[in-house]
Amino acid sequence: MVQLSTFYIREPDLIFGQNNKCVEPRGGLFLFGPYGRYVSGEVVPIVADVGIIGTSKSIGDTIDFFNYIKRRIPAESTGGIDFPGLGVKGKLRFDVKFDEQWQEVITSSDVSECKQIETRIERINYFLDLLEEKIRNLHRKEPSPMLTICALPLEFIKLCRSPEQKGYHVIITHRRFEKQRISPPQLKGDYDLHHIIKVFGMKYEMPTQVILPHTLDVQRTKKGRPRFSYQSLEPQHGSLLQIRRGSLEACTT
Repeated sequence: MVQLSTFYIREPDLIFGQNNKCVEPRGGLFLFGPYGRYVSGEVVPIVADVGIIGTSKSIGDTIDFFNYIKRRIPAESTGGIDFPGLGVKGKLRFDVKFDEQWQEVITSSDVSECKQIETRIERINYFLDLLEEKIRNLHRKEPSPMLTICALPLEFIKLCRSPEQKGYHVIITHRRFEKQRISPPQLKGDYDLHHIIKVFGMKYEMPTQVILPHTLDVQRTKKGRPRFSYQSLEPQHGSLLQIRRGSLEACTT
């Protein structure tokens, strides 16, 4: 019998503002703010230049959403951590900057042309070619944005998802593993729109973030719990109540 041995690799501490360390990223940001971008360990407010790809509506919704989360958002559960809100003068000392020069608009003509395409896979390929073109355009800007948000338009999601799919997750195909003895549940895997958009970002050295329509629905968000509020931290990362009081002890395992 082969004996297996195991060993424990401790979660590394992350470094935050003024060289403070914490194992939990959300707790560390809440307590200390981000690590200085240009000056080692010092408190340096960060403003990220952000590009947006989307229709006029989804671009406007994205800007409205980020304006909305500049406010403090209460935690969802007792002992959770409130999302402190974006802003260089807030706890996170971080904000985003939008500018028309970093907006790539998907036009109504683009949507109409996609509607004329007969098969779903061809519509997906059309949409992906369009997204890659937009990411490439932003990459070539001087200066280029630090991050690009792909605010996926609902029109394209409906055109690209399969008829049996519900929601906003666009599966392109299922992976299959051949010549391997794998159980049936393992045979299914998905290539989706999100994966390929991330690859485009890596190709053009442009960090990307996909945002779906229901996330940007600020009116829906106000009625329920905002999706951007901090959820409860993992139990092994210290006391939640201590973090709410600003205790450094909460950053010890």
